[in-house]
Formats: sequence, C-alpha cells, structure tokens
Amino acid sequence: MKTSMYSERSLKMKPSFIREILKAANQPGMISFAGGLPNTSLFPAKQMEEATKMVFKEYGDQALQYSATEGIPELKDWIKNYYWNEFQMKVEEDEILITSGSQQGLDLISRTFINRKDKVLIESPGYLGAINCFESNDADLMSIPIEGDGPDIDRLKNVFNFNPDIKLFYAVPTFQNPSGACYSKEKRNQIITLMKAHSALFIEDDPYGELYYSGGKYTPMKKQLGDKGILLGSFSKMLSPGLRVGWVIAEKQIIKALCKQKQSCDLHTSTLNQYMIYCYLKQNDFKEHLKGLRTFYKKNCEMMMDEIHQQLWTKSSFIEPKGGMFLWLDLPKEISIDSLLYKAMSEGVLFVPGKSFELPGCSNNAIRLNFSNSTFEEIKRGILVLDNIIND
Repeated sequence: MKTSMYSERSLKMKPSFIREILKAANQPGMISFAGGLPNTSLFPAKQMEEATKMVFKEYGDQALQYSATEGIPELKDWIKNYYWNEFQMKVEEDEILITSGSQQGLDLISRTFINRKDKVLIESPGYLGAINCFESNDADLMSIPIEGDGPDIDRLKNVFNFNPDIKLFYAVPTFQNPSGACYSKEKRNQIITLMKAHSALFIEDDPYGELYYSGGKYTPMKKQLGDKGILLGSFSKMLSPGLRVGWVIAEKQIIKALCKQKQSCDLHTSTLNQYMIYCYLKQNDFKEHLKGLRTFYKKNCEMMMDEIHQQLWTKSSFIEPKGGMFLWLDLPKEISIDSLLYKAMSEGVLFVPGKSFELPGCSNNAIRLNFSNSTFEEIKRGILVLDNIIND
C-alpha cells in the first residue's frame, strides 16, 4: 500500500528496539539480559488455576460479559485497600481506572493531555515505552539526567524555570527502568515541592515498588501531590505480565477523561482477567508471594554484581540496585557498544544498549542488564562472555 495512505502518526511510530531484539531471545541456548521479564518459575500457575475455578464458581457468566470501563468493583476495592493498608493513602474507587497494563495507562494519559508540541519532561536514560508513547502523540520531549538518587534538583529547577509551559513530568522514581536508580526521600520531597509550584502534572510510574531488596518500600509521591499527581501501577511484575492488568490513580475528573479515551480503545480491560486476579488475591497470601519474589530477585542481583566485580570491574561501573530488575553498566568510552552487542549475540548473549533509552542528542556508553529472568549459571556464563569480548 502507498505510504501516503498511512496517517502521520503511524508513519512516525518506530518499532520497539527491545521488542525486536527479544525475537532473538527465543533462539536455543541464547542467554538474554535484554528484556524486563519476570522469572517464569515464580508465576503462581497452580494458584491461578484454582483462582480461575473460583471465578466460574462464584461469578459465572458475569466474568465472560462486558463490564464497566472503569474496571470491576471488586478489584478496585482491593487496590483502594492496598494503598490504605500499606501507605495510609486514601484512594476512592472513582479515583481508580483499571487498564490493560500500565502501558495503556501511559497511552491514555498521552491521548488525554498532549497536544502537538506540548512539552513533556522525561528521565535520561528513560523508559523506552514511555518515550515511544509520548513521541507518537507529538509531544516535544525534554530530558533530565538521572543520578543514583534521582535528578539534580538545581538542574531540574532550571528546566522548569526556563520552560514554565511543561505539561507533564514522567518519572519512575523507584528502581527506575532502565538505570535501576531510586530517588532518595530528600529528592522526592524536593520534587513534590517543585511540582506544587508549577502547572505540570507529575506522572509517577511504579511497577517495581514491591520489588525492594534493601531499605524497604517507598510511599508513592502521589500521596503528597494530591491532584497534581497521577500514579500508575501494575500486576505485571508482581503476578503475571500475560494477564495485562494495571491501573491509574488520579483525581476524579482525570479518571473520567481517561475513561472516555479508553472507551474508544478497548471498551474495558478483560473482565475474565480482572476476576482471575481478584480471586487469586482472595485465596492466597499475596504478601508471602511478594516476599518470595524479593528473595529470588535479590539473589540474582547479587550474583550478577559479584560476577561483574570479578570479571568486568576494572572497565565498568554501576550503582548497586536496591530493587527492581535492572543493572545499568557504564563502560569506558573506547568500547563500542554496537560492536559489543554484535559479538555478544554471535556468542549467545543479549543485552540492550543504553543509547536505546535516550532522546536524539543525548548519549551514554552503557548497557542495561536484566537479572530477573536468568539462572545463576546463565548469569555467570553471560558476564564471562561480555568480559572476554571487552578484554579481547
């Protein structure tokens, strides 16, 4: 079909580098540090099977029918209670929208708020799914460099002072993707004060908050930001990404606006999948499940750090992740990341180059390594392959 038949938005959209590279991960024997995949051995498959039986026993045809765009009341009530019990954060049910993964939440926010060339501030490096989403909605993207404890506050203040028309500031403050950085409590408070002084909304993406390995969990910034904040959550990293169930928490008028966008996208998130998750949560000790995830991922993280210290330490540096799924490895400038990737793939190892998470004009010489979906032996062999290539 002629190119002219496609919309400008369609022509501007680029395939996700990570999605494309993950096709290679299915090759036999390939060690993949590329994706942000939960470990399949931790999926509660048997418990989900029992939960599904409960769905059809207690909810029957209701679970197979259309449902409200906002989401089923039972799951929204669980989410409301979760935030109260964990953070003493009061959330009303009409301030919650169930989405088809938190990625849909990002898309709905973009459709709702972004006009052509509206300024959106993101982190550098930043989550690739957010970059693609905002770009496809014609945002004028700006970035703020992220350090181990969050952005440089003075620099962030300058960005807002020179750009008072910034509409959205999107961030992953807790165990950021891709860097693994975690905003300090001091910087969180400074950002909250800054956001209250400006018109921009703060979009807080929190898929990794429960995957903490040291220091405990962080209260969502939304609690102090009130109607200046929008919070995204997801069951993908805590339970199952395949079910595609996430949520948005925002003030009621924003939720209503997002609902109108969602009605034109998918009408509502899968009723059956929502009930499956809700019944799982009713039947099982979710906190124990989360403890298991943290124990497993912490060991994998420590294993990868130990191997890097032993093999690559003289030519690399990283900030120790306190949680999440990623380790951001900075390499010397003289090392070609493209060449490293090509050679590593030929020897059965995948990673994502750091430049994939940057806007044009920004640069780094880093790679993102995922430690959650590999065995100890794969981590050991994969890091050794990278070391051999770098020191060849």
